Amino acid sequence: MEEIKLVIWDLDDTFWVGTISEGPIRQVKRHHEIVVALAQRGIISSICSINEPSVAFAELRTSSIVDYFVLPSIDWSPKGPRIRQLIADLGLRPINVLFIDDLVTNLDEARFTSPGLNVALPEILESLLDEPSVDGVPDPELKILKQYKGLENKV
Repeated sequence: MEEIKLVIWDLDDTFWVGTISEGPIRQVKRHHEIVVALAQRGIISSICSINEPSVAFAELRTSSIVDYFVLPSIDWSPKGPRIRQLIADLGLRPINVLFIDDLVTNLDEARFTSPGLNVALPEILESLLDEPSVDGVPDPELKILKQYKGLENKV
């Protein structure tokens, strides 16, 4: 895998346990820690989820983790085109992006729409921070995240 600069998270049964449209979900503290650790390595996180935006954002806002995501995309449209647009908006290349989703059909669609995109099932999260492709660069002050947040405001 190439150097990863962006990790795109699915929400239901990936970032959290459960499907928010079907009832209560359980946030996973370890996943919050991974997002923060990635940011401290200069690696940005985003979201691409098929969900009701107001409900999903309300859940994300129950913690400060929402501030670590850049250009989150939560709606009912297909993920492939949204991921392609996100990559373009951030000025990245698909080979430097990792999309994590629990549904293989979503992974396949995203890879078809953005050739070269790295995709993985949530099982990768157990060892993600040990992967050389996410070594990143030390960024304890989150300067890179702040730069992308500035770009987010322009987009």
